[in-house]
Amino acid sequence: MRRNGPGGVAWSFGPAVPSLMVSPRDEAVSFIVPVGPDAPARARREAAARFAPFGTDTSERALLALSELVTNVVRHARLMTGDDIAVSIMTSDDRVRVEVHQPTRVIERSERWVPSLDGGGLGLTIVERVADRWGLEPGPPGRVWFEVR
Repeated sequence: MRRNGPGGVAWSFGPAVPSLMVSPRDEAVSFIVPVGPDAPARARREAAARFAPFGTDTSERALLALSELVTNVVRHARLMTGDDIAVSIMTSDDRVRVEVHQPTRVIERSERWVPSLDGGGLGLTIVERVADRWGLEPGPPGRVWFEVR
């Protein structure tokens, strides 16, 4: 899928990392969220129905982690209005995998990382706590993913 990246430059995001086993009942969906202050809410609205069959606990953890990752892209990826964030959701019988793709490089959290005094800087810590697994591929394009059961 090709979408707009920084400055309107086209970029592509590829298939999911092949760690999710595929069976006939598996589903995958991808969608685009325009960069902007409402991007996390838009991503949650788009994804909520995909998470619901997994129950309240899994659904709430997945929505929280998705919101944090999209917020990180909006705040830190140096994208502009008109740029896009791509979200991929893969479901299997026992888990949900979500990938948030950005056209720019993902900055890895360093060991010296400290949350900021303005209340920011906890996004990846939250993802780490609510997800069963998570990781990142710096890129560019960058991708951060998580899985919940």
